[in-house]
Amino acid sequence: MTKLKMQNRQTFEDYLLENFNRNEGKYFTKEELINSYKEQTEGQEFMYDSFEKSIIWVNNVLGSRAYYINEKQAKDTEEILYAKIPIDNSVSKSIVPVDVLSRNYQEALDPVHQHELYLRYGMLNDDLLASNELLKCVHDKFGIEKQTVMKMQLGFYKEFLSIPVFNYSTAQYHVYETPEVINIKYIGDNGSKYFEPQTTSKLAMINSYSLLTSIIVVVRDYFQGFQLWQFLNREGLGAFYHIVLSPDGLDLLAEVMSDIELSKYKTFYLNIGSGNKADEVSDEILSKYPMFKRIIRE
Repeated sequence: MTKLKMQNRQTFEDYLLENFNRNEGKYFTKEELINSYKEQTEGQEFMYDSFEKSIIWVNNVLGSRAYYINEKQAKDTEEILYAKIPIDNSVSKSIVPVDVLSRNYQEALDPVHQHELYLRYGMLNDDLLASNELLKCVHDKFGIEKQTVMKMQLGFYKEFLSIPVFNYSTAQYHVYETPEVINIKYIGDNGSKYFEPQTTSKLAMINSYSLLTSIIVVVRDYFQGFQLWQFLNREGLGAFYHIVLSPDGLDLLAEVMSDIELSKYKTFYLNIGSGNKADEVSDEILSKYPMFKRIIRE
């Protein structure tokens, strides 16, 4: 957009809307948006007396699509990780494979049980993908995009979001295989439950390991893991990161950290948030695994 055209824009809000339409899916900080506007308009001031009022107006117009503006906090955490990718040799994004957990199942220790779980989460995934209303609900409530629903085989059961619990592994799977699924977790407003009657204390993973993987990120929960994967995959960088978690939450995380194959990674991040419980678990983990760097979202 030329400066002349920008000068014909009447308000800062018009610029925000146009900026969003040109860059849908990208996050912007307050400073980036204001500086960009002033550069394009040779310092012209926007009409509202505060940036926050402008954002409220734009969010009301954009509705659920305005996440790129109001999730700066999530962006900050992701940018820290993104900026520290230790890629030894430059790799063209055009040849970086996209992380995919395929629809088929691997012949694991119990193939009959694997097939039962595969059919279950596959059916729930089909139901979710077939409903635009449910997809919008999942996006508005959890920040999960349709591509993530498809790749991660998420589904919907009554009032619960269903999530296949994939066992942690550093195996490199073919496109027709899926890592071992050890349970299906259902998460809703009133807590969570499992498809199997017992809970699962094993370490789980959001995405699979690949030839390019050099970084492990331990996250707090599935939603944080999905949001990080969405950001990385959008940049074509998902294959460099292995995102793992305890499916049963922070209480068992320190115990299952011993499952991690440390020799498979070059860089280690612990990103489980802040607070008394997170501080306690982080201290315990870092005392045993000092190679991890803790990231705390401000």
